[in-house]
Amino acid sequence: METKAEVVNNAVCDSEALSGSTTIRSGGHTALIQYDGATDCEDASTVRWSLDGKAMAEMEGVRCSVTSGPAFSAWSVALLGALRLMRRHARR
Repeated sequence: METKAEVVNNAVCDSEALSGSTTIRSGGHTALIQYDGATDCEDASTVRWSLDGKAMAEMEGVRCSVTSGPAFSAWSVALLGALRLMRRHARR
């Protein structure tokens, strides 16, 4: 898993990251999660994502938070859920 250029600014959008992306690789598959809070800030914390380059449905509940020090944030839990979705779609 690798996150690049993630920008969080609670003054602009307190429910999701403004921009950036997270790439998750597992079992030969790649999921790309793109943060879009700068243009699509929603209370449901939605993100756009793709699996192996194919656009998937919008995902809800991917909250990003900024903390000082190590923390297992809520977005990490959501990304683990995305891994499960990747496996489910890969089996189809």
